[in-house]
Amino acid sequence: TIRDNAHWHELRAQHVGGSVIAALFGEHEHGLTRFQLWHRRKVPERFMPGEQTERQMWGHFLEPAIAQGVARQTGWTIRNVRRYHSMLPALGLGGSLDYEIVAHERGPGVLEIKTADWLVAKGWEDGEPPLSYMLQVQAYLACTGRAWGCIAVLVGGNDLRLFEIARRPQTIELIKSAVAEFWQSIADNKPPPPDFARDGATLARLYATVEPGKVVDMSDSNRLPELIADYRHAAF
Repeated sequence: TIRDNAHWHELRAQHVGGSVIAALFGEHEHGLTRFQLWHRRKVPERFMPGEQTERQMWGHFLEPAIAQGVARQTGWTIRNVRRYHSMLPALGLGGSLDYEIVAHERGPGVLEIKTADWLVAKGWEDGEPPLSYMLQVQAYLACTGRAWGCIAVLVGGNDLRLFEIARRPQTIELIKSAVAEFWQSIADNKPPPPDFARDGATLARLYATVEPGKVVDMSDSNRLPELIADYRHAAF
């Protein structure tokens, strides 16, 4: 049971959660990279979560209403979840579900709730939700042992789309393998290479400290003149 928000963040720091699992495959919907996730889990106190974005805030507010709409449209019995599901000690994979479907003929299911802009949903390939959504549900199915789940997406504020997802053992094995490799890289202190275009903010936070009076001799560096030239060129 999740005691409070601080406890939830403590649990998240020990796991690769369903909401970030797509980062291990380069598919995170908000652009979270493997490099960023590695450092968040390596030194969690250095990357404490900030305030919610306005989109995240409204998504959180709308969740109960969307869940109620799903129940009304489908006739399913839906329940809010206040537990954190974990695969520890075997594997640092876990997550907190939005809702669960109970008393269903297919057995208990996972319900993941999303909101999307109409233009964003219009760009989904073959009308299917993004891979990040699919990976999140499969991660939750792995943690709960359940056979199915549903992604409920409210598009444009008035179009509820339901995507029922069956448990996919091969996908779950890929997820578990990626998570095991991720935690092993942390144990070995081998961070993934950064994508300088996408990881700039993380790099700035990692190397923000300055030692007064410290001098580094770069006179033998062949790369430094190229970097200085690039910097000067970018200034114009």
